Formats: sequence, structure tokens, C-alpha cells
Amino acid sequence: MLLGLGDWPQPDRTVEFPGLILAAILTSAVVMRQFTTRDWATMPLSFVIDFTSLLLLGPNATMLVSTAGTVTAGLTGSQYANPIRMVLTAVTGLVAIQAAGLAHQSLGGTMGHFVWPDQGVPIAAAIVAYCFVKGVLADIVVPFCTKQPINRSFLKNILRGCPNYCIGASLAVAFVEAIDYRNWQVAVVAAAPLYFAYRAYCAHVNSLGEDHSRREVIESLDEGMSFVGSNGRVTVWNDALERIVGCPRGRALNRSIVDAVPALSKTDIPRAINDALTNRTSRTLAPFELPAAAGARILQVRLLPVGGGVTLLWQDVTEQTRAGRALKRSEERLALAAEGANDALWEWDLRSQELYVSGRFRAMLGLPAAAGTGRPEDWLNRVHADDVVSLKEALEAHLSGKTITFSTNTGFATRTAPTGDSCAAVSRC
Repeated sequence: MLLGLGDWPQPDRTVEFPGLILAAILTSAVVMRQFTTRDWATMPLSFVIDFTSLLLLGPNATMLVSTAGTVTAGLTGSQYANPIRMVLTAVTGLVAIQAAGLAHQSLGGTMGHFVWPDQGVPIAAAIVAYCFVKGVLADIVVPFCTKQPINRSFLKNILRGCPNYCIGASLAVAFVEAIDYRNWQVAVVAAAPLYFAYRAYCAHVNSLGEDHSRREVIESLDEGMSFVGSNGRVTVWNDALERIVGCPRGRALNRSIVDAVPALSKTDIPRAINDALTNRTSRTLAPFELPAAAGARILQVRLLPVGGGVTLLWQDVTEQTRAGRALKRSEERLALAAEGANDALWEWDLRSQELYVSGRFRAMLGLPAAAGTGRPEDWLNRVHADDVVSLKEALEAHLSGKTITFSTNTGFATRTAPTGDSCAAVSRC
């Protein structure tokens, strides 16, 4: 809802209006280059300019001031290089400004010329309205429209953001008072402290941005990740680990791993964590089975001592382990079938040049009847000298594709079929 035309700058504010637009442009083009966070709950310095304009000129004029800053940020590439993100950010900010202006005006707020303490309530209401509307838009509406995950902790974000924006609003009030009373001497005296405060705030915001980036990387991992501090309590528990062990983050944080997932008490995890915290050595645990309502999972955990705790990397190896077990059972059944038949089986891996022969094959060659893997030479060297030439010619013709099957008579007959990068055969006496 836009406020009336009467809320545009009055004639005595004609100097402040272009001045605030210029300040918004300079802040976005120069100052905001040092900011790396996109978390709306961390107050950008542009908010100080916007809120100063809101208290001095009203919401409609402030929309132009805010738009000038947002467009400058997009054109200079200092923030939101993505055009869609820039537009959504601009719309979110403008709607929040209108909400703040409506709350401020509804409770009797004035544009400058503050009378204290009466003006405290409308200014506080404007801050709360701004944070609430911006939080709902940034954490719910925009993600929903762009098909991104909705931030279910938006209320916590609003509570976390309000104190930051209160600080910015306090600076804005101070600027409005200085402008109202033309108290430029105060601005000169406060310039140095404000500069150092600005530098400290930049460092703080960049630190928050780096933390946010690290959290995004952790959450994007396919493997589970947790961090246990020196006190034995969990401080990191990513989304992948929630899915792997079926324990939500809220139940795991600030508790021991055994308290979070009681079934882990029967594994080597607790002892391994204590050893890693004490000896500061990395290790990988053997795969173990973890009971779950949806079926037991087989997990493998690697422990890495880091800083004042230990990082645990969790891998769900259920499918790989079951596939390996199934393959082993198939191999055992094949071996039993081969040993029970009168046929001799062999397989030549053309890539690795390994030759697998069954026990029957070795028995036919007069060797101990034990299946195993060797080299092709172990077979070829036993062929009679008179048969070597014809054997190699037949083999080369088969491998080059000239013959569909490889058949030769070197004391026994052999039928083979190529299977990818290997040849499998059945031989009979």
C-alpha cells in the first residue's frame, strides 16, 4: 500500500533528498563491495541510509532512494550479480519500507523534528514492521516463488535480525537529528569513531558471510557430517546425516552422539570419539550395522581431529555392502557349480592379462586341482611346440573378430565367447 502524495519531500527537504540518493549510490557502489553475506538478518549499511530517508522524507521518497542503491549495486556488480535476485531483493526492500512507513505513520510518527520520548514507539514499530515483512518475504515468499527450500526458522531469523536493525535505526535517528538542527559539528567529531565502527562491522559481516558459505558447503555434501567438541557434545549435524541416521538436527545439537542416537552406544563410535579427542589421530571404522525403523543401515565412519574437537564423516554403504555380499554369494555358487561339473572353465581378462582357471582345468593339465588366477603364459607354455603356432593363429583370429568362436585342438576342445574385455570358455577332454 503506497502512502499519499503528501508524503513526498517537502520544499525544505529539497537538499536532503538528492543528498540521500547520492549517499545510497555511493554506499552501494563503494561500501557494499566489502560485504559478502546475503543473509537479510545481517543489516546492510544501506539500511542506515534508507531508514534516515524514511524518518526524514517518508516512505515514497525512500523507495526512490532505496531503488537507486539497489540498481547501483547490480550495475557495479558489488552485490547480487544475478538480475533476478537483484529484482527480488529490490521488491522485498520496497515492500518492507512501505510496511515500516505505514507502521510509523499509524502511530503518530513525524518526519524529522522528533519529540522525545513520544517518537520512540513509532520508530520501534517501524523497525519491527520492516524486519517482519522482510523476513517473511526473504525466507518464505521469495523461496516459494523461485522453487527454493523455505526457511522454516524465519521467526528465529526475525528475532536475530531486529537487534542489528535497531543499531542501524539508532544511527539513522542520530543523522536525522543532526540534519534537522544543522548540527554538522557533531558529524565532524563523530566521523572517526563511525569510520572505525564501520570497519569493525565490515569484518563482522564478512565473517558471518564466510560462516554462511561454510554451512552451505556442509549442507550440500552427500555424506553425513557432524562435529563433536572437546566436551563431547555435538555442534554440527548436517541434513545428509539427518537422513542417514534418522535423527533431526534439533535433537542432536548440544547433546552427546549416544544421547542423540542411542543405538550408537552398541558400536565403536563412543570409544573412537574418546580416542580421537585424546590421541588426536585420524581413523576409519569398519562398516557397522545401525538398526532403523525403515530397515537396518550399514554405515562407515571416518574420524578427523580438528581444532578443539573431532569431525565425523558418515557414509551409507548399505547398497555397496549388500551388492558385494550378493556378488560373493554368486561367485561361490558359480564356483560350486563349476567344481561339480565335468567341464573345465577359464576366463582371460584381456585388460589385466589375468587368467582364471577352475580346479577341473588345472586337473586336466596335471596340476593340483585348486581354482585360482594366474597369467596366460601358465597355460600357453604348457602347449606342445607343434601346436603353439596354430593355437596363436586361432586366438588372434578370434580376438580380431574374424571368428565368432575360438576353437582349437591342443589335447582338448575349447569353445569361447567374448564378454566385454574378457574371454570365457568351457573346455572338455
